[in-house]
Amino acid sequence: YSLMSFRKSNPIIVIRKFETRRTLFGEEEIEKDGMEDFEEFFYSLMLKSESYSEREVISELIQTILKKYGFSGKMPPIGEFLKAKIEHRPESIDKAIKRLHTKLKNEKDNFTEDELSGYLELLSQNVKDVSSFITRVIPKKGFSDLVVEEGIFKDLQDIIHRCQNLKSRYKFAKRLRPQERMVALFTGSPGTGKSMSAEVIASELGKELWIMDFSKVQSMWVGMTEKQVSKAFKDAELSNVVLLIDECDTLLRSREIIQNEHSLKLVNHLLNLIESYEGILIMTTNYGEGLDGALSRRIDVKTEFKKPTPEMMVRMLQNIFYPDAPLEEGLDLKNVVKGISLSGGLIRNAVERALIRMERQELECFSERILREAFLETQEENNIINKTKRRIGL
Repeated sequence: YSLMSFRKSNPIIVIRKFETRRTLFGEEEIEKDGMEDFEEFFYSLMLKSESYSEREVISELIQTILKKYGFSGKMPPIGEFLKAKIEHRPESIDKAIKRLHTKLKNEKDNFTEDELSGYLELLSQNVKDVSSFITRVIPKKGFSDLVVEEGIFKDLQDIIHRCQNLKSRYKFAKRLRPQERMVALFTGSPGTGKSMSAEVIASELGKELWIMDFSKVQSMWVGMTEKQVSKAFKDAELSNVVLLIDECDTLLRSREIIQNEHSLKLVNHLLNLIESYEGILIMTTNYGEGLDGALSRRIDVKTEFKKPTPEMMVRMLQNIFYPDAPLEEGLDLKNVVKGISLSGGLIRNAVERALIRMERQELECFSERILREAFLETQEENNIINKTKRRIGL
């Protein structure tokens, strides 16, 4: 007799062997066997006397869970499950199959055998094999790390709310957009918090963040770029992650200015992928005005990130310095940022510059003078770079 069972609060595997009887006992017998603390069983498996190998036990469990989610097709070979990097615990197997069921069922009641096999193949891949131009990030940033305008903060909360309620919306909302998806576009100058906001969203949703770098997508082989991008979108859908396309203007430029036929075909392909994508997709760009016009109707939320105000810069410095940075007594951060206009990324650069100078001069703490000098120098260098860019553009 063999029993495998688990409950929500404490997933376990229980295997019992008896000399004379190998049948599934009732609850009374289980309680006598020291299991009276279990309030609810989700799965009980009947196994033959010869089926005590781990492979047989897991196979029976998988079939039971597949039936729970309405799968009536032929189960793929058990070897595909064993390669899929799913923990051999009832809770882990259930979550993996539930995720597939949620992502692929759409308007039908079930997922197909091919979809199940494809999902298992994806799970069996190494991280580096998913796509060479995707970086996988476990998000750590939260709202406490983010300093943005109130309007942007509300937009981010709206996005999170929408993502958490993709299935429980009003019926009429499905007529607006039938797919269970959220597509957001973040525009603004470099270093204003676009990528960090995407990480905060992923963190709040408890999902992994996949960052797609379009600069690495281009292939010398005709049609290969489209295949690579399609695979990345499909992998992200199946893995139930937040997909971030950084600097999307690299490949989504307006078709009105594109002369290369291959680039034009790629933009069309990307627009179709975004249109049909089911999941959470965030795109960022420093040049929102150069994007293709057809992208606009595919966007659920568009947010423009601006350079921080002096008050926001002070808050950013407080996040950087407190609680343990050595600061000169009486240092006024408002004086440090007075007349300064820098993005969050450049503020970090300025503080790094001040830190190097403080260490080189063997000072014990940040002074207002050192910080002020570092901020002014960083702003001047940034202004020179921007003027150079404008001259090159002309």
